[in-house]
Amino acid sequence: MANQNDISDNEIRVIGSEKVSVPASEPKTPSRKPSTWLRKWGWMVAGLLAVLAIVAVVFARLSGKAESSSAEPTTVNRVVIDTLRSVAPQESYVEVSDTVINRIPLQMFKPVHAEPQLILGNVSPADTSIVLAAMAADYGYSDGELRVVGAFVYRGEILSKSKSKQGFCAILNHQLVIGKALLTPYFEQCVTEDGDFFRQYALVDDGKVVAPERKQRSVHRALCQIGSDYYVIDSQTAVTLTQFAEALCKLRVETAISLMGSVHAVRWACDKSGRRYEMGDIDAVQPDVASFLIWRKP
Repeated sequence: MANQNDISDNEIRVIGSEKVSVPASEPKTPSRKPSTWLRKWGWMVAGLLAVLAIVAVVFARLSGKAESSSAEPTTVNRVVIDTLRSVAPQESYVEVSDTVINRIPLQMFKPVHAEPQLILGNVSPADTSIVLAAMAADYGYSDGELRVVGAFVYRGEILSKSKSKQGFCAILNHQLVIGKALLTPYFEQCVTEDGDFFRQYALVDDGKVVAPERKQRSVHRALCQIGSDYYVIDSQTAVTLTQFAEALCKLRVETAISLMGSVHAVRWACDKSGRRYEMGDIDAVQPDVASFLIWRKP
């Protein structure tokens, strides 16, 4: 007889009378499918990249606008600071300033402790006694010959009597006078007192625009009076003569006549620190009829 402790492979023995409960297994947390998780994160990353792209585009456009608004006009030569021609700080100099009137950028040159003078022919840029120089009267061909346009007196000698332009500039005893008049006693006075006289277009008279109506746009330059001070003022972009004159009026210019303009017309100035501001071909040889209005050290 087999021992009762022996258990065959197909038998189950229950020991004791207590019921044995088998604890129920904890419910399993359903796991996210990898594909769903990746899709959600993919959308989040794509959204973030889209936001960054939009921010980058907006920043680039704003930067472009800022650069374009501050860029120098391309219609005129850039102001050149020529260190090779710089001179030491001096008492006679030019105050250089920039402003914008009616969206027209203007550059202003005010000579300080310097005497005005009219020069006929070439002016040497190496002459450090000159602190401001700008081409003055217009000239052109007449009967196949270059001539000064408008009345012109040089050192008391009459070179031209034309009254084609109403604006005038007279220099007597280092004193400068500008105005608008077809007949003015300053012409005869310059003849009798060895003075200088030339005519140009009148732009502003008694604080009002008197510039001739012209639709053509160009870079302009003017000799202006504000109070007791004289300025040479350049437009830094191409405008009509009337627009230029209107900007000068808003600048409180009382009287203004044009000077030889365009991007090729020579002009240079030397500030108090000795820096030079140049426009045009400074070293070009000018014709004998070219004239310069200069201010030099007394």
